[in-house]
Amino acid sequence: MTSKTTVSSTTKRKIGKSTKRVPIIDTSQARSNIQVLRMCLQELGWKECIIGSSTEPDIHWHAGTFHDDNKNFKSTSARINKFPDGSEGEGIFLIQDSTRCTMVNRPYIIQEYVDRPLLINGLKFDMRIYVLILKLDPLEVLLYDEGLARFATVEYQAPSKKNLHESFMHLTNYSLNKRSANYKHASDEKQTDASKRKLNVVWSQLGQLFSPSEIEQTKEMIEDMINKTVLAILPELRIQYTLELPMTRKQNQCFQIIGFDIILTDQLKPMLLEVNANPSLCIDFDHVNEAGKYVHELSPIDEEIKKPLVLETLKLVIRRRNQSRSNARGYKAMSNRPFRNFASICGIIDESITMPSIDLLYIQIFNKCKEYASQSPATGLNFSAFVEAFFLVAQRKYPTSSSLLEIVTELVESCIHHLDLVVDESL
Repeated sequence: MTSKTTVSSTTKRKIGKSTKRVPIIDTSQARSNIQVLRMCLQELGWKECIIGSSTEPDIHWHAGTFHDDNKNFKSTSARINKFPDGSEGEGIFLIQDSTRCTMVNRPYIIQEYVDRPLLINGLKFDMRIYVLILKLDPLEVLLYDEGLARFATVEYQAPSKKNLHESFMHLTNYSLNKRSANYKHASDEKQTDASKRKLNVVWSQLGQLFSPSEIEQTKEMIEDMINKTVLAILPELRIQYTLELPMTRKQNQCFQIIGFDIILTDQLKPMLLEVNANPSLCIDFDHVNEAGKYVHELSPIDEEIKKPLVLETLKLVIRRRNQSRSNARGYKAMSNRPFRNFASICGIIDESITMPSIDLLYIQIFNKCKEYASQSPATGLNFSAFVEAFFLVAQRKYPTSSSLLEIVTELVESCIHHLDLVVDESL
């Protein structure tokens, strides 16, 4: 997930003596997600539990749905012709004669074939872009800044009667192409000729074929496509969410990682292939070793992409949960103790501004507030008085700056930075 805030892992502040509560994740229904999920939990120092344990989990992680996993969402979009109840490339086929459709005794979806795709070294490819739907009301969607590019394993030719059956040429599904003799597993995440590559590696390769402005325009078109797609399905998501969860439950109790599969035309125009409700989070692959036995190995490319995806998702979800559980209330006025806490937490206290000087400033502003107020401000500083105090703190902390806007902006950014450190330390 993208974040504009840079936090140094070496800069930490201890606020109070409160004991951290370690988040607990129910992994009973994690299924194929379990490997990457456990790696992330171990790195975060969080606990794992399963159904039947006496501990109430903070997050239930489901590979399918959030309720009992009795049914599994299947993609209803398609490449060329695809059965709605299929998955992993099962049942996809190409046709040129529409009368052939009547030969299949199953419901299916027909999608126009993109016959002039963008190629890299003669191979067709698509992009898997991950999106986190964190909240539905209000809608909060985050675009992960990395993804996968999946390549076909036979050099591309325009569809013809002779090559319609060439799945390794026309389809980019990993589940299909991994069976190809030409499939190349990535030995590291920077490999530029593997059949599965980091999305940013592919963007760099495309940067040798197109100008930076063209690449940036395509990225903006992809973001716009994702936003519009999520907005299109939002009403149905909200309806289903309301139907599935009891009315007594609070809003925004669920989240979901979805996968957008996008192909580029030879003019660098993005085309949406499908949206996957349950994109694979597997980080291993199987292959036949020299002894002729199937063995499982970690995939460097999948681990490099999917582990941070799950890790950042967990952090975002538990942060939202902690915020919703907070008992902190807002007040119309700020007394001396909260003002001291504000100065301490936001990193205002240093060699130039001491805690006694903060106390003195509070008394001065408070007395001034009492002098001009029609009623005695017995509870502390009101909002306008706090703003005045904030301006004075900014002037003292940055005495060499001449612009009030500049020093206030700098102090606000400093406060946000220190607050982020406190939040990250609490996770």
